[in-house]
Amino acid sequence: MKSGQRPRAVLDGPEETLFPAISPDGRWLAYSETGTQGDRVFVTDFPEGRGRWQISANGMAPLWSPNGRELYFQQQTPEGRIAVFAVEVADGLTFTPGRVTQLFDGPFVGPIPFGRSYDIAPDGERFLMVRQPVGGEVLTNLAVVVNWFAELRQRLEK
Repeated sequence: MKSGQRPRAVLDGPEETLFPAISPDGRWLAYSETGTQGDRVFVTDFPEGRGRWQISANGMAPLWSPNGRELYFQQQTPEGRIAVFAVEVADGLTFTPGRVTQLFDGPFVGPIPFGRSYDIAPDGERFLMVRQPVGGEVLTNLAVVVNWFAELRQRLEK
């Protein structure tokens, strides 16, 4: 924020807004709304928040590709699986979404409160998904191990 500038809400509507995601170039803000119309994904210009484009009529947890040319979101299928969809985004002065394409679906954990249950690799080629526990158990914890190659080397050297 600029010095002396007062904070203000970018998204301030009657519906609950979740999962904000700023595009890599900082020009767009994708987010989910949940309420009387169901779960939907929108994009607005950032930081002004004047325009508004609906991306999906049923979706949650938007995620930008590393290069900002695609926007992803999750949606639950009728079979209870989680599907990941992609929307191409044209580079221009205004936001121009392309067609929506389903990439894949599976027995994955859907959106979780205050965070996404999936991410994309920095090269934009692979997704990290959290698989549903076997046997209908409820996922309550997620352990992330960083730098595990170094830990593996240490254990092998012993």
